[in-house]
Amino acid sequence: MTLYAHTGMSGTLEDGQTLEDHLQRVARRCAVFARDLGYERWGYAIGLAHDAGKASEEFQRRLAGSSMRVDHSTAGARLCAKHYGGDDAMHEIVSTLMSLAVAGHHGGIPNVTVSDKRMSLRERLDKTLPRFERRFQRMLDDHCLCLPNWDDLEPLPMMRGERKLPCELPKSPAAMVSCHSFSLHLLGRLLYSCLVDADYLDTERFVSPEVAALRNREHDSLGALLEKFENHMKMLECAAQDTLVNMARSQILSDCFDAASGESGLFTLSVPTGGGKTLSSMQFALRHAVLHGMRHVIYAIPFTSVAQQTAEVFRSVFGSQNVLEHHSAHVVPLIDDMDEGESNEVAKGERLATQNWDAPIIVTTNVQLLESLYANTPSKCRKLHNVAGSVIVLDEAQTLPDSLLKPTLAMLEALCIDFSTSVVLCTATQPALEELWPFASKPKEIAVHTDSFAQAFAGRVQFTPLVQMERAELVEELSSRNQALCVVGTKKKARNLYLDVIQVAHDKGMIESGGSANDSGFFHLSTNMVAVHRLQAIEEIRRRLSTGERCVVVSTQLIEAGVDVDFPEAYREIAGIDSLMQVAGRCNREGRQRDCAGNSRPGIVHIFELEEDLESQESGLVRSWLGSMKNISKNLIKNNGGEISEGLVGPFFLERYSASPNLDKGGILESISGVLRSRCETLEYERYAIEYKIIEGNTDAVYVPWDHEARRLLELARKLSATGESSVLFMPLQRYSVGVYPHILNAFKRDGCIETVGNYHVLVQDACMTRYSQETGLLPVGESELNNLVI
Repeated sequence: MTLYAHTGMSGTLEDGQTLEDHLQRVARRCAVFARDLGYERWGYAIGLAHDAGKASEEFQRRLAGSSMRVDHSTAGARLCAKHYGGDDAMHEIVSTLMSLAVAGHHGGIPNVTVSDKRMSLRERLDKTLPRFERRFQRMLDDHCLCLPNWDDLEPLPMMRGERKLPCELPKSPAAMVSCHSFSLHLLGRLLYSCLVDADYLDTERFVSPEVAALRNREHDSLGALLEKFENHMKMLECAAQDTLVNMARSQILSDCFDAASGESGLFTLSVPTGGGKTLSSMQFALRHAVLHGMRHVIYAIPFTSVAQQTAEVFRSVFGSQNVLEHHSAHVVPLIDDMDEGESNEVAKGERLATQNWDAPIIVTTNVQLLESLYANTPSKCRKLHNVAGSVIVLDEAQTLPDSLLKPTLAMLEALCIDFSTSVVLCTATQPALEELWPFASKPKEIAVHTDSFAQAFAGRVQFTPLVQMERAELVEELSSRNQALCVVGTKKKARNLYLDVIQVAHDKGMIESGGSANDSGFFHLSTNMVAVHRLQAIEEIRRRLSTGERCVVVSTQLIEAGVDVDFPEAYREIAGIDSLMQVAGRCNREGRQRDCAGNSRPGIVHIFELEEDLESQESGLVRSWLGSMKNISKNLIKNNGGEISEGLVGPFFLERYSASPNLDKGGILESISGVLRSRCETLEYERYAIEYKIIEGNTDAVYVPWDHEARRLLELARKLSATGESSVLFMPLQRYSVGVYPHILNAFKRDGCIETVGNYHVLVQDACMTRYSQETGLLPVGESELNNLVI
């Protein structure tokens, strides 16, 4: 009897894919993926077992046209549990990890024993299933196939001799057990990734061969990319002026070159803002990857706008075909939304590559990378086997979320210890993590010539002492400047301050009556503006800075990390010491400021606190995380004789982390640490995915028809909403969205400003003309203004 896995192009079994063919292909591909992890035989086993349930008579009838739903995934999980299970701990751990991967290959990795939303693994293994065993075994026998024997399986992570354990770890038995447990948990994730990617690729090959053909993108090897990069850097160095800043950048680049030949593992790259860390870290990552046989370079950045900027830089160096950009603000055209042509085939291939990160260089966001590492669904986990065995650069490492710090650090350590990965924490304000690494890691600093860096960058800026200011005083100073940046802590404050500044500018005749404040050189930046709007504003800001035209910007802290702008003067509301240093990196960045005699002079960074905020603090109205950061900084500055310097960064982070009530939200790391003792019974993959959210889901996205492309996509979404397929369009529409709290969304709905498209909230076109400002973005409830044009 012939068993089938999929119907064919005709919709029948006449040209269907046989089960034997599908299982062999998935097993072989899964084994290749798992080989890079050191678990080739495990990969083959779960690949061969994953669709065993399709051998049942009930599933074959379903393929022939029956409407009966058949659970085929649990059958494969039961097969793994029976074949590899046993009474001892090793058999129980191995069988559980394999069973989890197979059970979840369509719906997601379940919890092992307890689950609130779905059946746990144990519950599924105990349920009644259609009989499949005899038919499946007969198929294996007919084609001389068999699951690997127990003795042929590779050993568990803690039993392998090539592990890169931190030197201090054996001194702590509890930490050692926690490390072993975490590696088991991570192995389960990575095996799952290998399986779902192999399964999806083979199904796509058979069902949609025209789509599968688009995956064959031509990539250069990492060695070839390294050569391209080094040639590019030679050209940049030849064209660079002979300044102290550029000499320091050259030294940083040299340090990265030298460090790349060291052993793989955890690294830090502590470079002052403006020190060229983007290109220097790529020098390290590429050379290190080539020397150690690693497969990818993954560059993760906290903000989408900076990710776009960085990807553009890398594409100009390496070519578009070698750089994959994957985050919510990057729009890759939809496969069904394109005409034919070579350029569109490349775009289609890029979209497919975002599914499994099949590219030599990946530029992404912290949210995309880190949440995927704790996810449990096929779509998010599919790429994880390509994360292992890569060089990961985490830019702006100080932005790692406090409440998830311990599970984040543990994940980075485990990748390095057991799965041939190197991680670089890259920032100008390195967080004080020395005592927080769960498995006692000691990252190696790449930039060793710190004294020469400090000397080169020390004179670029000068901090003024912290002062208390009236709002009117600050507004007057900003409105009188030709070029200045002001950064404050909240969106509301940024908008109100900006409105005050442009009102004074109007009164002074600096803005023509009826004219745009932007046209006169006054700008606002916050996440109340859609991403496309912000990027357009930043480009105009850069242009004005380069030409010397008026450019006064009031912004939230979104401008502080990775946005390359260079103001002669900056104002920063008191905040965390790291934020003060970051805004200093936007002031006299290139060291070009000169006095009247032509001598270099520092840019000035004014640190202030508004009197109205002091009154709120004294009355007990302000008790927030931001308020806590301000207080830590104020105390450190006071104890430092009123001086603000980079030397306060380390003490700031020590105070910050010690003051944090919880660095392991939901007890994720605590739960995983008990996996070895419980023989994997306490694994809760589903719960970890729910708990590990960098961006809390307490806001709703409102989509704004801001330009012609947004309106085109929204119109297409309306047409597709009738069939329930509009959701696919809201990924490219993310760059046209603004996050709002539920009570604000409800107020907009009451005012008739929101239409619902599928499950998504869209600002209606008429409301876009009055409720979305071309200067400050989405307006507060109850406010409106007439915009002459939606761009």
